[in-house]
Amino acid sequence: MKLLLDTSVWGGATAVLTAAGHDVRWMSETDPDPGDEKIMRKAYDEGCAPITLEKDFC
Repeated sequence: MKLLLDTSVWGGATAVLTAAGHDVRWMSETDPDPGDEKIMRKAYDEGCAPITLEKDFC
């Protein structure tokens, strides 16, 4: 499964999810918090499921 982790998600989750066979991208690797709308757009464009810990996301 393709996953896009929000900057609110612990970076160590990337290694755990990758080891479980997922294709994972973590937003903190590319940009300092680009905002909810850009994260959702990127997830949609790349066919990823967005993962966040924020209660007020979008």
